[in-house]
Amino acid sequence: MVSLIDAMTYCKNHQSLFKLVSYYLVKNGYFKFTQRVDLWKELKFDNVLEKLTDFDSIYISRPLNYLPKNKDFGFDIKIRIVLLKKK
Repeated sequence: MVSLIDAMTYCKNHQSLFKLVSYYLVKNGYFKFTQRVDLWKELKFDNVLEKLTDFDSIYISRPLNYLPKNKDFGFDIKIRIVLLKKK
């Protein structure tokens, strides 16, 4: 399993990241990550996931609170948890 929590925000090239993760995962291995909902919308992340050829989408959470006690984010910024399985 590869896990990338609270770091997808800083990724500039998602396709390269997915290819790199796929290279290191065995067949049926899992890739778990989080993505902020505001960036999900901005990057049209549903489309990014649909274009993946090496992974099946197993789980995409509803929007969840990101850092509710943080003065900059509060309840305004949410995240999704995503689980993919390598084909």
